[in-house]
Amino acid sequence: MSSGLFVYTVLATFIVPGICSAALLDDLATPTYWEKKIKDVLAAFPEKAYFSRVDDTSIRLPRQAGFKAGDFEHGDVVLRWNEDSTLESVQIIVYNKGDDGNLSQDDFQAKLKELEESLNTLLPVVGKARRMDKRDTGVKGKTKVWETEDCGTWLVESSSTGRGKGFNSEFIRLTIGRDIEKGGAADASRRALLKSNVAHEADGRVWIKNIPMVDQGEKGYCVPATVARVFAYYGMDGVDQHAMAALCQSRSGGGGTTMPQMRAALQDLGRAFHFRVKTMEDCSIDNMMALYNKEAKKQKSPQISPKSAYDFTFEADIMRAARVRNGSKMKKWMAEVKKSIDEGVPVLWSVMLGIFEEQGLPQNVGGHMRLIIGYNEESKTILYSDSWGARHACKEMPLEDAYSMTVERNVLRPS
Repeated sequence: MSSGLFVYTVLATFIVPGICSAALLDDLATPTYWEKKIKDVLAAFPEKAYFSRVDDTSIRLPRQAGFKAGDFEHGDVVLRWNEDSTLESVQIIVYNKGDDGNLSQDDFQAKLKELEESLNTLLPVVGKARRMDKRDTGVKGKTKVWETEDCGTWLVESSSTGRGKGFNSEFIRLTIGRDIEKGGAADASRRALLKSNVAHEADGRVWIKNIPMVDQGEKGYCVPATVARVFAYYGMDGVDQHAMAALCQSRSGGGGTTMPQMRAALQDLGRAFHFRVKTMEDCSIDNMMALYNKEAKKQKSPQISPKSAYDFTFEADIMRAARVRNGSKMKKWMAEVKKSIDEGVPVLWSVMLGIFEEQGLPQNVGGHMRLIIGYNEESKTILYSDSWGARHACKEMPLEDAYSMTVERNVLRPS
């Protein structure tokens, strides 16, 4: 990482036992399977299957070695269910560059062809090509759809760019369900009702409800996943983390997203979907380091050199003193957060982890993006959310710590 370039990375490692479920596609092609309760669906998986709850109506089965559906191995599986607890949809990530790395053009096309031929054999209908609408997903790609009477719609979407040596594979995903049409710019009717999502609690907390959770898993997709949550909140669930990764040009193998890439992607989406993109603050790692060193010098403590800044753990007391010394700036920071939350608009919050202790994080140091979803003026705290599943949906920390670890804040506001 070069000086002045802040790259978001996720350094999480999970040890997950391998399982095999070759009958998954066969089950999904059976009409009675869609009448099962979700507890019965989950009970059919091997006991050692590792599930993580995404939210109250969905569960994610992370990518595991040896996990197959039909004849092909795949990544994450997300199961969603209806209010009556019956299965609503299943999304299988057959391939994504964040977990699987880049593929050659031939290997990517072969994997896509294998999946499509498997579905043509399994289902009573043949898939039909359909143009992937960039207004729904934010990226160019290919779509093939199988419409069945009893087992819903089977939708294969794939995205890649370039050719030959310039080829860049992005994702292949299979979504199956009774109603899986993606919400696009024209469908985001909730925009006019954003304030109705703001809850005012008796203990002083003010926070935004109904922000969908996206679980980024082990890959460095905190930026794509966090931005995808905001778009899903606005009714545009087609712009998922894999589409956002393609737009942000996130590095394969979990390498993260640079801030310039994210800003460029947001500007493109803003123009396409009529959003206003506003950067509320851009401190930069260099500015944070300069403020820290100034305070460290006053306290006669070790300073950070440019060469060691990205490997160095900032001392919490020094960083807090450096940032909050100017109380008017922190007050303005809070006022801007309060205004956005009161409008029902979450804040894209870029931070430096490792300065202040946080329990239970898959990533403990380095750059990260999360959402500010609320505040409490009485306790002088902010409420925030990470893209690591339901356990990280709503957390709270002191305002001084939140302000001190901030690198950048952005908001996406519908126009």
